[in-house]
Formats: sequence, structure tokens, C-alpha cells
Amino acid sequence: MTLTITQLAPSGLGLGQRSEVCFLVPFALPGEEVVAGVERVSRARHRRRSGQPRPATPRWEATARVVSIVKSSPDRAVPACRHFGSCGGCAWQHQAYRAQLERKRALVRSALLQVLREATVPPDLVEPVIPSLAEWHYRNKLELTFSPGGRPGFHRRGSFKSLIEVEECHLATPEMVKAARVVGDWAVAHGLPGYDKAKNQGFLRHLVVRQAYHTEELMVALETFPPSVLRSREPGDPGEAGSGQATAGGDDEGQSTLPFAGDLVERLRACLPQLTSLLWLSNPSPSDVVKVEGSRLQVLYGREFIEERLAGLTFRLELPTFFQTNTRQAETLLYLAREALAADARPTDLLFDLYCGVGTFGLALARGLRLVVGIELVESAVAAASANAARNGIDNVVFLAGEVRRVFDQAVARFGPPDLILLDPPRAGAGSKVIRRLGRAEPRRIVYVSCNPHSLAADLAELLPAGYHITRVQPVDLFPHTDHVETVVTLTRSH
Repeated sequence: MTLTITQLAPSGLGLGQRSEVCFLVPFALPGEEVVAGVERVSRARHRRRSGQPRPATPRWEATARVVSIVKSSPDRAVPACRHFGSCGGCAWQHQAYRAQLERKRALVRSALLQVLREATVPPDLVEPVIPSLAEWHYRNKLELTFSPGGRPGFHRRGSFKSLIEVEECHLATPEMVKAARVVGDWAVAHGLPGYDKAKNQGFLRHLVVRQAYHTEELMVALETFPPSVLRSREPGDPGEAGSGQATAGGDDEGQSTLPFAGDLVERLRACLPQLTSLLWLSNPSPSDVVKVEGSRLQVLYGREFIEERLAGLTFRLELPTFFQTNTRQAETLLYLAREALAADARPTDLLFDLYCGVGTFGLALARGLRLVVGIELVESAVAAASANAARNGIDNVVFLAGEVRRVFDQAVARFGPPDLILLDPPRAGAGSKVIRRLGRAEPRRIVYVSCNPHSLAADLAELLPAGYHITRVQPVDLFPHTDHVETVVTLTRSH
């Protein structure tokens, strides 16, 4: 049927309506007229309070695919990647970048509309999105899964069972894509199978590639099941462990030997002079995520980490280290936070850096303050943050491990109430227990760095009644060609 797309859903899907049916159409843009093929229809779910009439909204929801475009939007662009539409990695390449920024601003305004209204703040307080300094090749990390045939790839859109083998990726650096293809060629050459979920068998599991922007150092990390799974093959099979193995001591279960590791090192070094770290994890756990804790980690080449520079500081990035995926835009976030705090900072101030990770924000903000206290759940990140402080000669910082909602009061009792707070929580937000503690501490200024406008709205709604008002809302684009947007919100306490 022919549909007119009227708007975008928060997920980035095109929305069209006919009669009592609302259609969700991937890769369709507002203002377009498309011929759509209906794929699935279900009864719409509407939330309403008891006693209220049902809202005048469609009774049915349907998903549909674009068969052809009758009338195209001026915002439509030609996708750069051959995998676009099939790959689940990025879904906005069909939009001009200018239009992406406008729609991300609209997403933030829509999510915060009720909060801003209750705070008597105009929606125009949400400033235009700061664009990414690089529209392409901005990612510094890729996580891929091996297909049963032994080549790394991305999950197909809407499926965790089907993969698209990597031929290209325009969001990562060329060196990272080349590394993935070299590993795939190595695996196929030696008949090393990827894990097949349907048959519950295989060897190769995940591939992580990360590259520092400023130093260009490259890390390649391979996660497999223990090599003992290959022993069930008959002698002479292509995957049988033989010459070319790298050994690292005896092991009854054969977990200390990666088959053909020497050849992998030679292949990567031959075409990637940036290679600084080649790691291997032997992980028997059936978990479908890269798991360093509890795994056997070996350095096959180079060292266990790479180094990156950010705002004049040097950071050590190990395999599990969280670091903003777009390095140059992480610097933009940092400068915004510094600007917001500097407007009211004093040399005697105490700053709490909540969800501090490896200390990216806290270390850069420590200069000019009395003390920075960072709180982070992941103990390895806290250890890395302390090491980064020592590496950069910063001694007015303290990092504490634990849940923010549990450690916050302990930190106040130990160091006193904070004058300033910076928080950068995960997508779920800080939550009411943390937000109430922030309100009771009464810092003069709070800078909230959010990766999810909806959880941001919920946290702000909890925080404003504690006596704070919003002075700035600045969206920042860290992920071009996706629907993700970061937002930096500055709040000051009313006197």
C-alpha cells in the first residue's frame, strides 16, 4: 500500500498512519510517500490511568518495509556502506547529516519537554546539536562476532543469530577494518570454525579491535573457547592444532595454546605497522559477551594495553577499559563540562565525579580544585583511574570502588559535602536513590552528562524539586548515522 510518512519515532523509524493502523517503516523519512509491504500487525498498547477514556490513537500497529519511494525527501542521502539496511550497526545513513542533527535535537526536546515545562524553562533552551568533528571513521572500538565459517562480522538487523561478514565499515578506522579482515583470512586459511549457536559447537567467538586516535596504537583481541574443543577433530583435519602454534607453558586442558598464533602475528604485523597489542582470551563460559574476568588472557604480541591522549593527559586502555567511542567528541564533552564547572569553581572546592570510569573527566577537571573524588562500580576501572592519575602526576584525586548509591554517603562522611558534582551514568540513568542523595548534599552546581534523553528526563524530574534550575542543555553528537545523542545539562542551586 501507499503510505505518507509524517514523522520519525524515537527509534528513528518512519511513522505513517492509515485509518486505525500506525505503520512503523524503517529507512523512511518524514514527508516521503512510499509503497510499503506490511510484515506484521499487532494490537496497539496504550497506557492510561484508571478512569480515564482511551486516547484517540490507532488501535493497531504494523511494521512494514519500503518497497519503493514514490516521493523522496530532500533530506534523503545515498548510504555510503554496502551493508546498510542489513547490518544492525547504524540506521541513519539514508539521512543527510544536517537532517540527523536537527532530528537529534528534536529527540532531546521531546524527551525533556515535560520537565522543561514544569521548570518553566522554554524548550528553546535545548541548543542545536554540536556536530561530530568527523562524520565518518570516528569509532575507536569494534566488537565483532565470528560466523560459523570463521569470519568476523556484525549481527544482522533484528537478529542475534544471523551475521554479516565484514567487508567494510565506514564508522571505524580503515586499520580496524583491515585487522578484522586479516583475522578472518587467517581463520579460514587454517580451517578454524566460528561458534555456531544452533549446533552449539565451534572455536572462535568474538573479536575486539580498538585504535587510539591521537597515538594511532592498535589493539586486536581474540576470544575463543579453550583449544581443547578442537581435539575432537580427526588427525589431518584443517583445524587440527599443528605447526605454527604459539605455546605458553603446559596445561592439562590445552588452554595455553592458540592454534597458528605465530601466523596470525605475522599476518597482522605485515600489513598493520600500528599493531601494538595482540591479545587472546580463552573463555569456556557460554556467555555471549566478551568476558575478561575469569578468562585466560595472554599477550601474543606487544603489550597488554594501548595508550590514548585526551585533553593533554595520557590514558592507558586495556581490553575491558571503558572509554568514549568517539575520542575527539569525548574532548568536546570534556570542554563543555569544564566550561560549566569553571563558571562557579573555586580553589577550595570539592568535586564528586560519579560513574567516573577510568577518570577521564575527573583527572582533566582536577586542576584548580582542592580535591576530586571519583566513584565507580567496576574495580578494574578504579585501579586504572588511580594508575592514570599517577601517570599524569595528578595527586589531588581519590577514586572509590562501589555502587554510587552506596558509596556516596560514605564519601560525604569522609571528605565532606561536595561543592560541585559531575555525573555520567549509564543508559539507565542515575536513578532516584542517587538523585535524592545529590539533592541532600546541596552542591552549588551539577553537570549531568547523559547518553539517554529519556532517563535524563526522569532524573531531572527528581532533581529539580531539590532546589535546582536548569541553565543549559547542550546536545552533542558522538555517533553520526545512529539515533544516539549525548546531552550535557548544567544545573545550579537556587539561593
